Amino acid sequence: MRRHITDVWPVYVPGARCEARTSKEKPLQAPDWQAAARHPWDTTLSGLRADALDCLQTTVALVADHAHGPGTHLALGCRWRFPEADANGAARIQMPVQDRFAEAMRLLGLRAERIEASDGPAVRDQLAGGQPLYVIADAFLLPWLPYAGHAHMSHSFLIEPFGERFLVVDAYHNDTQWGPARPGAWTLSPTAVDQVIAGDVTTMDVRPATGPLWLDRSKVLADNATLARAAKPATDAYTERLRERLAEPGVIDDVVLDIWLLSRERSLHAAWLADHPAARQVSARAEAWQRLSTQSYLVARRMRRGGRPNPVLIDDLARLLHEDMALAIELAEPSTVDDAVDAVVLAELCATLGLDEAVVRATDTLRSLPGFDSFRLVDAIDRIEQRLDTALPDDLAVDDLRDVAGLCRLFRSAKHQAKAVSTG
Repeated sequence: MRRHITDVWPVYVPGARCEARTSKEKPLQAPDWQAAARHPWDTTLSGLRADALDCLQTTVALVADHAHGPGTHLALGCRWRFPEADANGAARIQMPVQDRFAEAMRLLGLRAERIEASDGPAVRDQLAGGQPLYVIADAFLLPWLPYAGHAHMSHSFLIEPFGERFLVVDAYHNDTQWGPARPGAWTLSPTAVDQVIAGDVTTMDVRPATGPLWLDRSKVLADNATLARAAKPATDAYTERLRERLAEPGVIDDVVLDIWLLSRERSLHAAWLADHPAARQVSARAEAWQRLSTQSYLVARRMRRGGRPNPVLIDDLARLLHEDMALAIELAEPSTVDDAVDAVVLAELCATLGLDEAVVRATDTLRSLPGFDSFRLVDAIDRIEQRLDTALPDDLAVDDLRDVAGLCRLFRSAKHQAKAVSTG
């Protein structure tokens, strides 16, 4: 019997706080499970931005890219999420998992049906038809994960028949206290399948529907800006509540999870906007969230060892959220600012080198321009900085000093950053 995914949903939070326990299960031994050297999903697996996906997204991303082509999964990063009020009026980061999954299905052009197969033998029977299954099982029992034998938490993967064995494909990428989890594929014997798919498991048939949703990027950015403009009250309520309750049991773990999820979402958003004029600026925001995620781990560890709560973590969280709001609003604005920046860069470069604009536009690299050298580049940058009243950052990317387009990107990013700081 199959049911639509909205009918039944397990209690499941990607990357959720986990509790270590002892297990009576006998550990699986080779050759019950072993790495798969070659498999049909290899190319798709290697093309995922797995480090920017959470445990729910990894498997649907794998199915979407396999069905619709490389990069399809990046649509999962189109939305920039901010704190929202839940049904009880409390501000929170994490949206209901059922809603999150439904959004992923819509964005990626997939459909999902729940399958009544709650143990290994039932799953093996379902796999006899040849269709891969999306499985959510206990990470404690999954020998390819560092969580195996250490912690109980829900985890998703794909499984399909593979000769006389079964192929598991898991795109999860994360670092844990027990070691790294990295995307890969493994073959399991029937005995191994029965052991890893045990207890509270969920199985689904996830497959292509009509195709991935075509996204109008300008409209998506405008919708993000609308969310950002409305997000300040919920964001302030959210961070204030965390400041007041940080010393309470379990709150720091919720903070760590929220920051981890936001860090992944910001990284995926940067990948989705990789060809946008403000791509470097968005990537810088993602890097800031990654640093905050590391900071949150340190704070949590010290608190578990008896240390006092560190409100600086919440201050930094609030600051990043407000900076993201400013940037989300700015990304939706017309590109007149970027066009003006490009015009200044081009004009001052021409003036410094004494060249016509047509010559500069027709040249692939700066070094190919007549009369160009490092000193002339420094002179041009000085002139542009004065005209724009904006200084470039000290950590310049060498690649952005290769051509006119790269130089424009640097100054756009610096101008946007200066504006975000001034409006923050």
